[in-house]
Amino acid sequence: MNNAIQAVRHNVPRHHIKAMILMLIGLVRKTQRTLQLARSVRAERKALAKLTDRELRDIGIARADAEYESKRSSLDLPIRRRV
Repeated sequence: MNNAIQAVRHNVPRHHIKAMILMLIGLVRKTQRTLQLARSVRAERKALAKLTDRELRDIGIARADAEYESKRSSLDLPIRRRV
């Protein structure tokens, strides 16, 4: 066993290690949810870009707004939908 691992094993209380692991798991889960949301938003933006002018009028969106929205980055997530 290398010295760094031995130092951690002997000097850091077990409950601190458990807390760090739980924080890391939480961070990984939040990252997964954010990436899933980004994929979903990207799909919605692609679908918006494919709507006809008539379909856009029916839902009250101007073509310029639809084009702007469809060109936004996948990671540029709406604040109300962020994880």
